[in-house]
Amino acid sequence: LLTAFTFGIVNAGAAYITRNIVKGDPVFVYSDFVYAIRRNWKQALPFGILDFILCILIPADIMILMTNEGGLLNGVFLWANIIFGILYVFMRFYIYVQMVTFDLKTVKILKNSLIFALLGFKRNILAFLGIFILVFLALIFLFSAGGLLLPLGIAFPLIVLFSHSTFMGTYASYYKIKEIMIDPYQDTVGKDAD
Repeated sequence: LLTAFTFGIVNAGAAYITRNIVKGDPVFVYSDFVYAIRRNWKQALPFGILDFILCILIPADIMILMTNEGGLLNGVFLWANIIFGILYVFMRFYIYVQMVTFDLKTVKILKNSLIFALLGFKRNILAFLGIFILVFLALIFLFSAGGLLLPLGIAFPLIVLFSHSTFMGTYASYYKIKEIMIDPYQDTVGKDAD
């Protein structure tokens, strides 16, 4: 239950740090993380709960539909859920980066994320494949070689999987956001949005 309440807050803090790394700005991990949480917790907390629920329900729904024996309707629902799940993963690349970069309402962030998920399809696919390869490696380390690689399999997700997945998602999303939402207005504002 604690994970559901901290999910969005932690993702917002991580998105702020990785966005600054992608931009090439200096990063002070602890103070930047706390700053991002203080600035975005009112929006990140309720959305994080919704995000956590969707991240559990979508795979569970896919697994239930895969185990059911059914006809055409079951197949339609299965593929609709798979497509929606992949689209939502793409949207997640953009949601938290927009949350920490702009002062937008949650509905506007979701709408923009859906548009960006479709506009940046090539970048999103590459980030998704990179994350898929990391998850595959983590599973190989956990379940192969008769347990000889188990310590590596336990350490891999903690050290590499989550951080690299977040970085790949932010790297795929920030430049598309910058191209469409920041660069056209940079001359009128005079500086990059924080």
